[in-house]
Amino acid sequence: MRLTYWLFRLWALPFRHKKYYKQLGLKPPSHVPEQVKAYERECLSWYVDETKALATEYRKRFPEITYINMTLSELNDAAKVEELLSLLGLKAGPELLQRLGVATNTKR
Repeated sequence: MRLTYWLFRLWALPFRHKKYYKQLGLKPPSHVPEQVKAYERECLSWYVDETKALATEYRKRFPEITYINMTLSELNDAAKVEELLSLLGLKAGPELLQRLGVATNTKR
């Protein structure tokens, strides 16, 4: 599956990056073909399922480890971050707490 995915990505890459068309002096397609979108969704779904299965297996193999469940949005909550860090024996500094919830990697 992984090799098939990467071969397909090589074919799909030009549809995602219009700069390549510009460098070659070509006009980019107006949309990404549905086959590419469907295949990318299928691969993403496989990846998510595989990650969940590996996490479940990891928990079975290492039951002595404490696992912390957090959502992505909870990583922007100062109380949740402080709770997480305290479980790890760490303390959040004011610089970290000021950055929570502030977008820093926005695309222009």
